[in-house]
Amino acid sequence: MWGVALAVGLEVIKAFLICVLLAIYIENYRSIKSKFTLGLLMFAAILLAETIMAIGIYSVTSLCRAIEISEVARPILSLIEVIGIAILVWITRK
Repeated sequence: MWGVALAVGLEVIKAFLICVLLAIYIENYRSIKSKFTLGLLMFAAILLAETIMAIGIYSVTSLCRAIEISEVARPILSLIEVIGIAILVWITRK
């Protein structure tokens, strides 16, 4: 059970750090209004959505059930991560 608690704790820390990044990117976008900053904002928002989904899966299920659910949810979470990383690559190449 400590493994699930550790996973949730790490995901919560990750969510907090992403929120800090989002706040910075929003502030920067308001002043700069560049496509790069917008891309960073989109990337962070997608990563936050994935993190929130992971927190939900780990916090409301037992470890065995989380493993079972992750077989279905992990591809969805991976797709979200791929979209986020694709945005980051796209905006970085601009």
